[in-house]
Amino acid sequence: MQVCNYFTTAREAQGFNPSYVVDLSGIPTSETVNDIVTNEILSQVKAKITSIGLGKIDYIVTTYGVPLIDYPEPSCSGEGGVSIDALLANNLTDFNICSVIPGYSVYATSPYGLPSNPYAGAISSYTTQSALQNSEFSYNKYHIYEVTRLDGPTLNSIYNLIKNAGKAGSASGYILFNPYTTASNIQNVLPFFEISYAEQYLESINVKYQEVDTSFVTGVGGLSGYLSTGSNCGCTAGQNSSTWNLGFVPGAVGETLVSTSARTLIQYPWTGGQSLISDLVMDNITGVIGAVSEPWSSAFDPATSLFDSYFSGFNLADSFYDGQSNLAWKITIIGDPKAHITSLTSVEFTTSISPTSVVLNPGQSTTFTSTVSDIRFSEYGYTYQWYSGNSPTCADDTAISGATSSTYTYTAISPYKKYICLGVTDGSLQVTFSPTTSITVQ
Repeated sequence: MQVCNYFTTAREAQGFNPSYVVDLSGIPTSETVNDIVTNEILSQVKAKITSIGLGKIDYIVTTYGVPLIDYPEPSCSGEGGVSIDALLANNLTDFNICSVIPGYSVYATSPYGLPSNPYAGAISSYTTQSALQNSEFSYNKYHIYEVTRLDGPTLNSIYNLIKNAGKAGSASGYILFNPYTTASNIQNVLPFFEISYAEQYLESINVKYQEVDTSFVTGVGGLSGYLSTGSNCGCTAGQNSSTWNLGFVPGAVGETLVSTSARTLIQYPWTGGQSLISDLVMDNITGVIGAVSEPWSSAFDPATSLFDSYFSGFNLADSFYDGQSNLAWKITIIGDPKAHITSLTSVEFTTSISPTSVVLNPGQSTTFTSTVSDIRFSEYGYTYQWYSGNSPTCADDTAISGATSSTYTYTAISPYKKYICLGVTDGSLQVTFSPTTSITVQ
């Protein structure tokens, strides 16, 4: 109940009613349980909602200690576990996983026979701000619940989910799309995620993004959104999610295209198998979606649903559920359901060098120093490259071999005039160039 109490205290001032809490004392706290336990959870939640009044609850939040996975009957155990959160979303109704029939879509294997999500596409089918109000979620309209979870490897990481949701209002940073993979089966399903279409819309609302499809990116910060292939990159860098070292700004959301990324939410660090979204929770992401067992690719959110919706001002739960075709399946969503963006803040950064001009005699030296204007990315480090040439435009000049620190010392040789400038790359892979400074050797 520690997480529940923390969340209740944090949200009570915003109208959360503590009497709406369901105390599941007596329910096993292991991540995986059987149908008997799952149905007891569904029954207790249903009883609470009945006592409150049907139609008064739109969102359900599960917390650390609430079982994560309902493991099916042995007759169809090959299908893996089902997300208990997804069963809660299915109007608090269990579902016989044995009735699901695997089939084939254009991109990858997809399930048939699952309960459909009536809210799917409710936001992303609209493209103008004037239409957004019509697609906000409510139980009375759609007759399902949107269920998210506050869970992670440590209590502090879960508390940070709650705190960062409260700070989400003014979004800054960049969305990183990292669809790099060497695996042909993953390359075949990438079109389903509609990254290029999402980028077009994000540009229209001035949300910054970076796409990198030539390598798996680690060690970057300032991220407001994230989509990658994770351990399905087919590369060493993507395997161990505990070493990705990503930095997220408050309000950041994301997903990895990994079929068992939520098989556990409490393990840290990663010890083997596919990459885990729990490592992103440890990196302070505010919301992330994952699968408890193989869900097939159609279960994940297209970028057009998640990022276009969320950065248009819809809350975290609505944005994730907009991309969910089915309920009662394998998906769990981490985060405060009502976290949302109210405004977008530019995160442009600049660099300058000094002195701005210098006159030297042959044999004299001077040292140029640099200043970066935005220190938010400093903990992830900058990379530097000094340039020289005959043009006052930095991009036209030539990189100076070995000049890759924040300072550069120049020694004059013979009379001439040249220009010096500096390029800096930050933790979000953005590059800025300083104004040029002139060197005159007389």
